[in-house]
Amino acid sequence: MLDFTLARFVVSFVSANLRFVVLLVAPLFVLALIRTHFAAKNAAVIAFAPDGMSAVSSVSGTEFVILLIEAVLWLGAATAWHRLILLREEPSVGSLVPGKREFRYFLVSLMLFLLLALIVLPVAILVSVITLTSGSVFLVLLVSVAMMPLATYFALRFSPVLPRAALELPWLGFKDAWRKTRPYSNAILGWIVVVFAVSVALQLISLVFGRSLPFGAYGTAMLGAVILTPINYFLLFADLTVMSELFRVSANDGEDADRDGGDVPA
Repeated sequence: MLDFTLARFVVSFVSANLRFVVLLVAPLFVLALIRTHFAAKNAAVIAFAPDGMSAVSSVSGTEFVILLIEAVLWLGAATAWHRLILLREEPSVGSLVPGKREFRYFLVSLMLFLLLALIVLPVAILVSVITLTSGSVFLVLLVSVAMMPLATYFALRFSPVLPRAALELPWLGFKDAWRKTRPYSNAILGWIVVVFAVSVALQLISLVFGRSLPFGAYGTAMLGAVILTPINYFLLFADLTVMSELFRVSANDGEDADRDGGDVPA
């Protein structure tokens, strides 16, 4: 049976701490707008300039640099958010500046990504081969849509490794994370249902209204960035909140509490 406890906690906590979301997201939002500006100009260069491809390389390089800066700052924002939830440590703009803690968080994130790739990709390839050979377009679309919730489920089951890195606690491993989150599988599924419903709704709204906007390609791209970037970051902070709460509720079994030197704050 689906459990929406995590979803209720996320809405409550994020809503109560919106000022910190704004504080951490503001620099990332500005960078996203700048990156979108260059991306839209990039598209215009390709479409209209006779020597467009020569100009694109420099624009694409600028986009990459901005995206890299965003990623680095996001590491600081993510670790700061985990610490706000678990340690009641209020973040500041300075929290975005990366250090050893953020570097460790990046390494753990990379390990988690590689693990998910090892799990999900073989399944995706196998199912894709079966569905493509069947010739059913509907089945192909259904499988494509189903892969994201599947990947999200595995990611959240392993996710306690990320808050542990943010809190600079000893490494326990993915096997332990999977074991500790087993009792909360229904709550994880409930959260995935909520996120999936919100994502579908946003996609439908974008499809319905995006084509009728009278702003041209550049204006539509910028308007989309202004509207969707805060929403996407809100969803990212919501996922971080789920990870932190999963870590908190599953961290205090006897073995882990002994290794961590005490309980995680309630």
